[in-house]
Amino acid sequence: MNSFLSTTTNRRAALSFLYSSSLSDNLERVLFEIDANPQLDGVKPFADISSLSYFPGENEVLLMLGSILRLVSIDVGERGVSIIRSTLCSNSDHDVQAVFDYVKNQYGDAEATTLSFGLVLGLMGKYNEAEKYIRCLLKELPPDHEDIAACYHDLGEILDKKGDYDSSLQSHQKALEIMLQTRRPDHPDIATSYNSVAAVQVKTGNYTEALESFRKAFEIWRQAFGENHPNIALCLSNMAGIYQISGKFAEGLDCLKLALRIRQYHLPANHPDIADTHNNIGLLYFTLDQLDFALEHFNMSLKIKQICLPPNHPDIAMTLSNMSLVYEQKEEFNQALLFRAIINLLIVGNAICLAASYNQLEWLFLSLFIVEALLKMYAIGVKEYFHHRWNIFDFTIVFVSTTYSLLTAIIKTLSLNRDVLDAILVIRVLRLVKLVGNVERFKVIFGTFSKVIPTLITYLRVMFMTYYVFAMIGMEIFQNRIVHLDSNSTFAEFCNDTRLNGSDFSKGQYCRNNFNDYLSSLILLFELTVVNQWHVLASGFVIVTSKVARLFFLAFHLCAVIVVLNIFTAFVIDSFLNQYTLSKSKEFPWMQQENLIAERLTRQGYRIIRRYDNIKQSEEVTKKKFNLLEKLRAFVQPSVYRRMTVILQTMADEERALLLHWRGNVDIDPIALLNLTNDSS
Repeated sequence: MNSFLSTTTNRRAALSFLYSSSLSDNLERVLFEIDANPQLDGVKPFADISSLSYFPGENEVLLMLGSILRLVSIDVGERGVSIIRSTLCSNSDHDVQAVFDYVKNQYGDAEATTLSFGLVLGLMGKYNEAEKYIRCLLKELPPDHEDIAACYHDLGEILDKKGDYDSSLQSHQKALEIMLQTRRPDHPDIATSYNSVAAVQVKTGNYTEALESFRKAFEIWRQAFGENHPNIALCLSNMAGIYQISGKFAEGLDCLKLALRIRQYHLPANHPDIADTHNNIGLLYFTLDQLDFALEHFNMSLKIKQICLPPNHPDIAMTLSNMSLVYEQKEEFNQALLFRAIINLLIVGNAICLAASYNQLEWLFLSLFIVEALLKMYAIGVKEYFHHRWNIFDFTIVFVSTTYSLLTAIIKTLSLNRDVLDAILVIRVLRLVKLVGNVERFKVIFGTFSKVIPTLITYLRVMFMTYYVFAMIGMEIFQNRIVHLDSNSTFAEFCNDTRLNGSDFSKGQYCRNNFNDYLSSLILLFELTVVNQWHVLASGFVIVTSKVARLFFLAFHLCAVIVVLNIFTAFVIDSFLNQYTLSKSKEFPWMQQENLIAERLTRQGYRIIRRYDNIKQSEEVTKKKFNLLEKLRAFVQPSVYRRMTVILQTMADEERALLLHWRGNVDIDPIALLNLTNDSS
């Protein structure tokens, strides 16, 4: 208030003043009820001046100028009297003071008019009363008055809130027409009008025209105010609505986040526009099934709205409704996870019973699997059920198992031969394969192998060439040095060479492991590859030749084991990492998979390199303390194993973080999109 306010504690006296004056058709009787707490710190002074008044019976209380009143509600009482309830706020009430200062700076200290009062009614959600006041003003003002365009604009805003989009669009277009005739083309008010027209066009489904109007508003505001202005945030927020409805969720999220940063920089922390932006971001995350993020932004929106809006404001109800949708979907998701976990346990239990030959329990498990299939058909429909490959696989096994069980019972009753049916028994075991489709980790592992197997041909060629070269060299050096003889032979015990008598080679009966032919050479090299008694096999050939023969086995170990196998290990790890990243990208189909994979690989690569560099620096610091044997072991140990540990640890950390916030496939909810708070003023 910019003046003193005379009030009374006697309601009867206030009503007598109210009814004593005559009332024209364009005016309304209004009773203000003010809740003033004298014990509140920082409140503007007010005092009971009944003892100083000429009429002591009026119980007059005088409020100091500069007092801040916070509107609580507007109701209609007896005889059509509008009752406006408010609370006297303290200057130290930062939540209210910040918004008050911003509004004061925005609208100035001019005297309140019918138009400004209508805007306040609109902010409080009293749309019918606001429309009545603005239409009254349009009738009183002359056609060429400077406020005519503003009246049409504000009327369009009120009609938009009421859901009368056709009338709202007409009012906004009328305001735009007047502004184009009375203002220069680059005036910021024209951009405001373009923005309001576009906001209504979005709700009427004219997305192309709306986007064009938003762009016109954006260009005018950008030239007038720069790129970091609240009006730019307003336009970005409205453009985000079109992107979301068009399915361009990434662009919509970027626009909303940028709008939020601009508004947080310019507006007070508890401004309604910030609450609307949080609400819109929450709806976008809800549409993407990112329920934790959605709930976080809905909570922030609700907290601000409860501070700056009356308790019964429609926007608070809308945010609460959005939050209820999130909780409802979270409960459904938890129930789906529980259902899937129960089915997985049943599959494992069924497999155990099959292994233990608990035939009586097979009917119980079979019945449960039949119930599962029927529940899925009931939930999503028969047609949709058979659109999924895993459902077809599951139904086939259930059908075959049911047929087998019924035929087994019939054959057992008639005492017929059941040998043919026993061959079908293996199909029941295939139910375990279903776990591959239910457990994400199994899907990643089997997906990796499916990608690796076709490309193993080149790797097998390299392995074959390596084996072939060493087999030929081994046959040239060691052929017929060790011979496997018949057990009746005198020299069979020590492989036809007395020098092997009493050696570990002969005691282990490794005489068949030799280089006498190509097949035996390949078998021996394979045993050396898997390090099966590597030192015993090498010692036998050293005994029958010389110590120089150790170089052959060391060379084979370096080439085949350390080099070739490490290449294979690195190849599998790389395939696993790519498959893991791709499986995670399927959780975000609203993005281009290529962009998401590149982003994740870049982030993972940076973390891996950073962590691995830290490991290498630590190794370099301590390397000076190593003895000769430790240095040799560090040299021989392939770095791929150290890198593998870092990669797996990074992936585990990343997965734990993702599980907190990201889940499921995208399912656009049109109801949630309709609840999108559209900024148009």
